[in-house]
Amino acid sequence: MIRILHLSLYGLCALLPVAHVTGAEWKLVESSEVDGEPKLIKKIVSKGSGRKVTLYLCAFSTNDYTLKVVDQGSSQSSPRYRNLREAMEKNGCTAGVNGGFFGTDFKALGAVYADGEKITSYFNSNRSGLASGVIWSGTGGIHIVRRHDFKAGPGVKQAIQTGPMLISQSTTVSGLSNESWRPRTFVLTDWKGNWMLGTSSSVSLAALADILDSSSAFPEMVVNRAINLDGGRSTGLYLKQDTGKVTYRSEISTVRNFLGIVPK
Repeated sequence: MIRILHLSLYGLCALLPVAHVTGAEWKLVESSEVDGEPKLIKKIVSKGSGRKVTLYLCAFSTNDYTLKVVDQGSSQSSPRYRNLREAMEKNGCTAGVNGGFFGTDFKALGAVYADGEKITSYFNSNRSGLASGVIWSGTGGIHIVRRHDFKAGPGVKQAIQTGPMLISQSTTVSGLSNESWRPRTFVLTDWKGNWMLGTSSSVSLAALADILDSSSAFPEMVVNRAINLDGGRSTGLYLKQDTGKVTYRSEISTVRNFLGIVPK
């Protein structure tokens, strides 16, 4: 969660032009995988002799999985689920992360759809990049689009309005902030059916985009699109593989919604 004042300042900061380092400077230091499906990948990357960033990634294919949004209800003091793990396990999700941004009133900052039901309304404001995109599923599979390209309708089954976009059309988005290093949650795709849910240790938006765009730090795929979800104390990742192994990197705060994947 981000409080309203902090949200406005952070959203403004996310849009300010800053010096953008090149993705080529980020190098893979260590990488490991946990056997099972979906695949869990851990990466440690660094830029020169500077700070290191750790990524946890759940890799899946749209041939096997689709999205599921799980909403917590309108009461932060009595949410439907205690945490991400409970929300995923009680809704048949194989894996998931925390969802989009919300305010001190526990209302989502932007449109949210769960199982075809509109939970909160579309947010159309230029004050913040935190609602500049939408990740949704329904007709045609899973999509990451910019806010103005999202068309609500009966074909939308699951959706979270969030942002900013980190990578679009295989190019890092300009104007991302290199300030505010904090844990992050994100979703990415090569737009060829391969997707990842991910979390990171503290990193800026600009640096995260550069990492995902770096062939050295991220050799698995050429990322075509990537979008940021809520981060900081909200950051969490859950995965139960077909081997029965559970990985749960717990969020700290109570969040408004979750983004999971379910078998087709």
